[in-house]
Amino acid sequence: MRSDSPTPEDVGPDLPKTVGEGGSPSMRRRRRFQFPLLVGALVGIAFAGWYARDNWMHIRRLWDPLYGDPLHEAFRRYPLAEATVPEELISVGNVNKDGIPALVNPPMLAATDAAQMRPDDRVIGVSIGGLPRAYPLKILEWHEVVNDDLAGVPIAVTYCPLCDSSIVFDRRAVFQNDPVEFGVSGLLYNSNVIFYNRTSSEEESLWSQMGRTSILGPQTGRELPVLPLEVTTWADWRARHPDTQVLSPQTGHRLDYSGISPYADYFAGKLPMPLFAVEPFAPTDRLGWLDPVLGAWTADRTVAVPVEAFTEQDATTIELGTSSLTVVSNPGAGTLRVVDQEGDVHWMYAAWFAWYAFQPQTEIYEPRAGATP
Repeated sequence: MRSDSPTPEDVGPDLPKTVGEGGSPSMRRRRRFQFPLLVGALVGIAFAGWYARDNWMHIRRLWDPLYGDPLHEAFRRYPLAEATVPEELISVGNVNKDGIPALVNPPMLAATDAAQMRPDDRVIGVSIGGLPRAYPLKILEWHEVVNDDLAGVPIAVTYCPLCDSSIVFDRRAVFQNDPVEFGVSGLLYNSNVIFYNRTSSEEESLWSQMGRTSILGPQTGRELPVLPLEVTTWADWRARHPDTQVLSPQTGHRLDYSGISPYADYFAGKLPMPLFAVEPFAPTDRLGWLDPVLGAWTADRTVAVPVEAFTEQDATTIELGTSSLTVVSNPGAGTLRVVDQEGDVHWMYAAWFAWYAFQPQTEIYEPRAGATP
């Protein structure tokens, strides 16, 4: 008769017996045979995960018919082998030339008439000659380029949703003060939008937004000068600039600027990253792939300033050699703006992965540690 007292075999967690323990001889042989297969499968899965992480761009080429497709119109249009950047890092953004329509001198509204704007709408804010103007990202994500004139200065307000990158350029620097007009080529370099200048086909060149230079065509190597900007919320911008104008949603295009962003899943991390070819990959031990940074540079220094790392609104000065930036954070709005600068220093806003892809030698400013780059 079986005793109710527990035996040594009854004590402990409810785990399966180890391979080869118990069962018939044939069962033990089967287990010994299956064990190496199980180990091999686990190793294979681990290797596949590692390879996919580091070679996503190459895997994507196998199943995405537009990804780097040399037969796609955007690829046929340009001799990309002659570009100054690696051809394998140039991708089709799944649209053809002007498939994303750039805006040209679009209408503006006074702040008091901008009923479509929500307080937390993100905007690119630009002020020239005392005239402030806001460009909502919920409109720019559909157009990527606004060719505009502000206080007599022809500017290009640019935004790449994939890189969350915002830069404002002076359009007078290409053709001897004759303002150039930019369009969207349908191509990407390092997952970042490539523009083209709208002139005759003989003078057309391709321009990298975050590279800030022409990468193909007669203007190859020419650099576009950047202008001061900030990325903030509509409420923050309007509070400091009550007389601001704002880009009107009446752009002439039948697009729903008030709906859910077409990039909502992308920024929610629901899509594999990167969607397009990127090299080098940004390390993620200190910053997340899509974490926003203010990227600043001089002739010989670059620094990424994490936008969300500041917890105080006090002004902070960031030294870059003999140059410096003074920034102020608005933690409630999750924004960071430059309020003063010394020396030849410039800045843009971008996601961490994109800034690193273009500036792999960058330093990271850590305000909480009290460090300077």
